Amino acid sequence: MSQLDGWTDSIMLLNAIYSGAEKTVEKAMKVFRTEYRGEAPVTSLEYYANNVSGDTYNVSYSRYWHGYLVILKPLLFLFNLSDIRAINMFVQIALISYILWHMGYGHFKYSCEFIVSILMLNPVAISLSFQFSTVYYLMLLSVIYILKHNILSEKEGMFLLFNLGILTAFFDFLTYPLVTLGYPLVLLLEKEDSWTIAVRKVISHSLIWSIGYLGMWCGKWIIGSILLNENLFIDALGKAAVYTSMEYQEKSVQILQIISNNMKVINKMPIIISCLLISIYYIRRFIRSEKVINLKQRCLCFLPFILVSLIPFCWYLVAGTHSYVHYWFTYRELSVSIFALLVGIEKCMLTDSK
Repeated sequence: MSQLDGWTDSIMLLNAIYSGAEKTVEKAMKVFRTEYRGEAPVTSLEYYANNVSGDTYNVSYSRYWHGYLVILKPLLFLFNLSDIRAINMFVQIALISYILWHMGYGHFKYSCEFIVSILMLNPVAISLSFQFSTVYYLMLLSVIYILKHNILSEKEGMFLLFNLGILTAFFDFLTYPLVTLGYPLVLLLEKEDSWTIAVRKVISHSLIWSIGYLGMWCGKWIIGSILLNENLFIDALGKAAVYTSMEYQEKSVQILQIISNNMKVINKMPIIISCLLISIYYIRRFIRSEKVINLKQRCLCFLPFILVSLIPFCWYLVAGTHSYVHYWFTYRELSVSIFALLVGIEKCMLTDSK
């Protein structure tokens, strides 16, 4: 859970400090970095920073938008790496504190569920990693937006999720993107009393987020191919085929192996004990509930939240190889399942029907 990604952070920094002679449009579309032949990105960054002589070459990374560079480059101009990480940690703590304050101020009864889900993400590790921070910021800001604006109409919710899909594709490095769908979607479902409308929202909002996410990604390849007169789809689709192939090192990968790989990251004694205590707490409250006779209606109310909790597993099925290899950070998708189930239990199973 606490593992950082120095490899990808080094790539991000190498992308940010690149100063080649290519035209601006080409650099924006291809996103070059300089590496030392035979060395990993971490070592290349160290050598580059210390002006070590050696056999260098340029690498392009055209399949992503690399939107994080819009923020990272100015920060590197003003601060050193340690300062940026300190700022990153401070801003994230401030956002979490503001969310919890706003939840308390607005009498939002799911603050405990939110805290438990956030802890599953390991915010300490996120604050020290550039790669893990991008979607984390988008998720936190979307939660703040929903708490501050009383989004009730389906059209407003879909507009928000569509834009979140676009922003996720722009900023993210394919880490755990579903948090920008799952967390705001759960908060929107919490406001809905009709389970049939809630189920429809799960489908429509997930679909519109996917359209924004995939459309923005494809937009990079289309725009880049047009501006550079070069087919960027070859690299992008080639890598996509690898990530979705359900094969690794010439061996078939099963969905249960993928789930097991991701689950074992959170298979830690403190988390197991916490889950047991939470389960005991909910079971005790459910037994003491005065309106358990309306069990069917409560289960129907719970259905949309169950559907949201299954979204990460659908992602593991689609991006099978990626989730199998990079399980040590893709496990964070499971926090969506935790948040959806906890909020669903609180809203539908333990709260008196309206």
